[in-house]
Amino acid sequence: MSTVAQSYEQRTPAKRYEETGPDALAGQYLRTFWHPIAIAAELKAGRTMPVHVLGESFTLYRTPHGQCVLTEFRCLHRRTQLSTGWVEADGLRCLYHGWKFGIDGQCLEIPGEENTQYLKRIKLKTYPVKEYLGLIFAYLGPGEPPALPRFTAFENAGYLDISTYTRECNYFQNLENGVDEVHVNFTHAVGLFEHSGLNEEVPRVQAEETPYGLVAKGVRSGGRVRETHLLMPNILMLKLPAQLEEEGSWRNYISWRVPINDSVHRTFIVLGIDIHGDAKQKLIAAKQQEEEELAKLEPLKIVANKVLAGELALDEVGRRPDITGIQDYVTQVGQDVIVDCSAERLGRSDLAIVLLRRIWDRELTAFAAGKPLTQWQVPDMLQASKGL
Repeated sequence: MSTVAQSYEQRTPAKRYEETGPDALAGQYLRTFWHPIAIAAELKAGRTMPVHVLGESFTLYRTPHGQCVLTEFRCLHRRTQLSTGWVEADGLRCLYHGWKFGIDGQCLEIPGEENTQYLKRIKLKTYPVKEYLGLIFAYLGPGEPPALPRFTAFENAGYLDISTYTRECNYFQNLENGVDEVHVNFTHAVGLFEHSGLNEEVPRVQAEETPYGLVAKGVRSGGRVRETHLLMPNILMLKLPAQLEEEGSWRNYISWRVPINDSVHRTFIVLGIDIHGDAKQKLIAAKQQEEEELAKLEPLKIVANKVLAGELALDEVGRRPDITGIQDYVTQVGQDVIVDCSAERLGRSDLAIVLLRRIWDRELTAFAAGKPLTQWQVPDMLQASKGL
C-alpha cells in the first residue's frame, strides 16, 4: 500500500460525505448545487410526481402551460401527500379537502371555510427549478441559487440519449467507481468496453485536481491516455465507445449521482451522440429494439441480486444490453449499503479515489468553519475529455 493511501486512511473522519440529509454536513454542502430530480419528458402537462432526494420528499408538477413547480411534499392542512392531488391552470389542489395552492406556494382557496382572512398567512415553500438537457434540475439550498452549469458539447449533439436508474447503495460508492480506471479491466471485461482497446492492458493511474474537480487518467502503452473527469460535487464526464459505424466519434457522457437518502441513490445520464440524418433514425430503431429485448428478460436488479446471493455467476448472465449496469450493481452494492472505508487497503491504483476523498474532506472542513469554498468551474467537454 502506498504511503499516500496509508496516511489518508489514518486521518479520514468516518462517514462525512456519505451522510446527505438536511442536518448532515455533506447534505448541506450538496444543497448549494443544482441537482437533476426527474427526466423532463416523464412529467406531462397537468401531472404531478413525488420526488425523493437528499433525504427529503417534495412534490413536482407541471402546469397545463408547461411550467414546472417544485414544492413541499405534504399539504399544510392535514398533511396528506400533495402529489395525489390535481393540477389546475394556476396551481395545485389537494385531494383531501380541496385546499388550493398557487405556483408560488400561496394558498388561494379553502373550500368550506367562511372566514378566509388567514389565507395570506398560509404558503407552501417552493424551490427553483430549471429544465436543461432533457432533465429537470432543482436547487434545494439557502439563498439565491448559483447559475446552472451548461455543457455546450451536449447542446450541440446530434442526438441526446437520456436515462436514469436507482441503485441500493450510497451515492459516493458510484462516484468513486466512476474515477476508478482499473475496474474497467475486470468488472467490464465483457460488454461495453470489450472491444474499445481499454481492456488490452491494465493502465497506470494518474490523478490531479483541476479547476472543476479532478481528472483521473489511465495511461496505456503507445502514449494512449483515457481521461475521466469528476466535476464537484457529484458529476462524472467521460467518453464512451461509439456503438454504430455511422457515429462520428466516441460518445460524450455525463452523469449525476444524486442521493435519494444515505442508502439509495439515483443516477441521471445524458449521452451526446455525434450522429445525424438517416443514421440517427437507425440509432433510434436500435434503441427501441434494445428496449424490447430487455422487456423480455429478467430485470437487472433481480439478476444482480442473484449474483450477490450466489445463485448465479456473473459469467452466466450472458451478453445482455444492460450487462454493464449489472456488473456495476454487483460490485457497488457488494460493498455494502455504505462501504466501511476504515477496513479498506488502498494502493497506488486508487490515487483518484484518495484525491476525491481529500477534496471532499477539505471542502467540508471549510464549509463547517464558514470559510470560503472553492468556486468550481465547468470545463468544455469538447476539450476536457477524450477516449483512446
